[in-house]
Amino acid sequence: MNRNTEVARPLRKVSITEWPRGGHRRRLHSSTRKLMFGTLMPKTGEMEAAIPRQSLEPTIVVGQRVRWYPTAGQRQLAWRCFNQARMVYNQGLHQLEVAYRSEQKLTVNQLSLLWTQFKATDPRQFDVPSQVGQRALRHLDTAFKNFFRRVKVGGKPGYPKPKGRFSPDQCSLTVDGRSNAIQRAWSAGKLQLPGFGVCKTRGLRSDGSLPVTVALSRDAVGHYRLSLNHDRSPSAIEAPTEAWNPEARIDLGLTPVAI
Repeated sequence: MNRNTEVARPLRKVSITEWPRGGHRRRLHSSTRKLMFGTLMPKTGEMEAAIPRQSLEPTIVVGQRVRWYPTAGQRQLAWRCFNQARMVYNQGLHQLEVAYRSEQKLTVNQLSLLWTQFKATDPRQFDVPSQVGQRALRHLDTAFKNFFRRVKVGGKPGYPKPKGRFSPDQCSLTVDGRSNAIQRAWSAGKLQLPGFGVCKTRGLRSDGSLPVTVALSRDAVGHYRLSLNHDRSPSAIEAPTEAWNPEARIDLGLTPVAI
């Protein structure tokens, strides 16, 4: 065989599991890269120049709490959300205690998988937005993180307790900022939640960015409230226009004051 004759080499398949999890990256053959990506991958310098650098400015969580006047259908859906959030929290706490007694460890992702498998056996759980159960597990994970943090520093542990019938009715949802309907409603000064539709509120400030999470709650009197959390940069928060005057005093409206 002539040495100048090129022999076509068979291209082996590269699976995702072959990528190393840390350190250096495996160098792929140029033909393999062309097969996987359609064109040759750019070099490291070209890739860094093409991708704009993200701003490293930290964000501040800004919250607001407003009154909510739900309709009859929204009240029924909120009642189901409250019950599901309470059930998922208690069941997740029970699963963690059982795993601890058997010397095993459950992560929040494994609990989320168990909750998804349980939903498949009970079709009634699909009437509630899927974010309610996932957020309840996140709250349980945060409660245990705070518990271990307090134990480490020597404070009062405060072990997470199950939520009973007389516990506050509350749940939380995640707002998808990519939804065009939610963006249009927010531009019009209204708040639209997944599964609930447009919510009638009082005192809502929609001049900033969309909220990231919204917590629904109901007090003992039966009033509904929404707690909105926004992620904003410090530069986007408006500073007070008037400077603080140290000579300012409070006008009591009285001429003789006894001290």
